[in-house]
Amino acid sequence: MYKILFVCIENANRSQLAEAYMKKYAPDFEVFSAGSEPKIEINQLAKSIIQKLDLKNEIFYPKTFTAINPQVKFDYIVSMGCGEQCPQIPADNRIEWDIPDPKSLNYIEYLKIAQLIENNIIELIESINIH
Repeated sequence: MYKILFVCIENANRSQLAEAYMKKYAPDFEVFSAGSEPKIEINQLAKSIIQKLDLKNEIFYPKTFTAINPQVKFDYIVSMGCGEQCPQIPADNRIEWDIPDPKSLNYIEYLKIAQLIENNIIELIESINIH
């Protein structure tokens, strides 16, 4: 079972969407998200997209790196393009996605970023399953 961590500074938009999409498409993976300066709550647009994924019994909320068990070694840490670094968390693979921050975008533009994240998730799963 693969362990994957998605990181972004606020952990309120991109990394939350990535966590949700990964849980939808790869339910047997252990998936987390975190940030260095998490917001109090997830962006409302992210929340509405996540709710449409119908992930039963999943709770999504911003969290800091200290919420991650330091004993866990991740197979992948994916930074969402925010320059977030988490050197204290061990990982076999580190990936940087260059995804624009959607927090100030309108609904249509936000959906385009969500679609980009979903496409990246599908490609990541395919590349993992090839190995």
